[in-house]
Amino acid sequence: MKSITFKSISKLIPFLVIILLLIACSSTPTEAHWLYDYEEAQGLAEQENKNILLFFVGSDWDEVSIALSNDIFPSKPFLSKIASEYILVQLDFPEDEDLITEEQFYRNYDVANRFALEGIPSAVLTTKEGYVIDKYNEIADDEISDAEKAADFIKQIQKSKKKSTTIISTVKKMDKAEGPKKAKLVDTILNQLNSDYTYLHSELIAQIPEHDPDNTTKLYEKYLLQLTYPKSMEALYAGDYENAIQMLVEVAENKKISKKDSQEAYYTAAYLNAQMGLEDEQTIAYLQLAYDVDPESEIAQNVQQIISMIQLEMAEKQNTDFSEEYLTEDNAN
Repeated sequence: MKSITFKSISKLIPFLVIILLLIACSSTPTEAHWLYDYEEAQGLAEQENKNILLFFVGSDWDEVSIALSNDIFPSKPFLSKIASEYILVQLDFPEDEDLITEEQFYRNYDVANRFALEGIPSAVLTTKEGYVIDKYNEIADDEISDAEKAADFIKQIQKSKKKSTTIISTVKKMDKAEGPKKAKLVDTILNQLNSDYTYLHSELIAQIPEHDPDNTTKLYEKYLLQLTYPKSMEALYAGDYENAIQMLVEVAENKKISKKDSQEAYYTAAYLNAQMGLEDEQTIAYLQLAYDVDPESEIAQNVQQIISMIQLEMAEKQNTDFSEEYLTEDNAN
C-alpha cells in the first residue's frame, strides 16, 4: 500500500479548496437575517452596498402576514433568491401589546408614515439612502388563498431585481461623477425610482441644479415642481400663505413644464388655499385652471367633482345666511 505523505496531501489542497468554494456558493442559507429597525438597516446597507427590502406585517392578527412568516420567509426560493440580495427588515404591528415595546411601535409607525403605508402586509424596496425603488401590496382577490397571496410577494419582488441591481451600479457612477454628467445620472436614477414617492427624493432632485447650474442638460424644468415644493412648504410653515401658493401658481404657468406637473401645481395651490381658509372662489379658480390644463387626465374628473362640491357648499351656506338674516329681520319687526 502506498503511504500518504504530506507532499501527496498538498497536491490535493487546491482541489479541496475549489470544491469547498463551490459548495459554499451553491448552498442556500437555512434562515434569513432580519433586522427590526430601519435606521440600523440603512447603516448595514451602506456597509454592504445593498438595497433594503422592508416588510410591514401584523404577526398575530393578519393571516397573510402569518403565511409569510411561516411558509415564505423560511422557504428555499425566498432564501436563495431574495434574502441574499437585500438587507431584510421586518416591522411588526401586532394587536398584542406585549409583543412589542411602545418605543419600537412608534418607531415602526414613523417609518410606515414615511412610506405612506397603504395596508398590511406590504413591502417597500429602497436604496440605502431611502429612495423608493418599488412597493408591493397584497393581491386584492378574495378567491385567492392567504398562502397564494403570500407567495405572490416573491413574484412581485423578483420583477424588481434587474432594476435594483441597475440602480446600485448607477448610484456608484453618480457618486464619482461631477457637473452635468452627474445631473444626467441623477435623472437616470430618478426615472427608475417609484414616482409615488417623489417627496422622499427631494435631496436627490436638488443635486440637478447644484451640479448643472446653467441647465445645460435641460433637466431643470422637468423637476421644477419638485424643486419648488420645499420652498413653498417653508413659506407655508413661516405663515406666508400667499407666497407659498404663488410659488406653485408660477410653476403651473411655466410653459416648459409637463401638463401633468402644471395640473398638479394648480391642484396643490387650490388645496393650500382651501386648507388655509382663504376664499372659496379662488380655490375654485385654481381647480378650474388645473382642469383646463388637461381635461382628459386621470384626475380631471375628480377635480370637476371637487369644484361641484365646493359650489354646493357655498350655495348652502348662502341659503343658510339668507335664512338667518330673514329670521333676524322678522323677529325685529
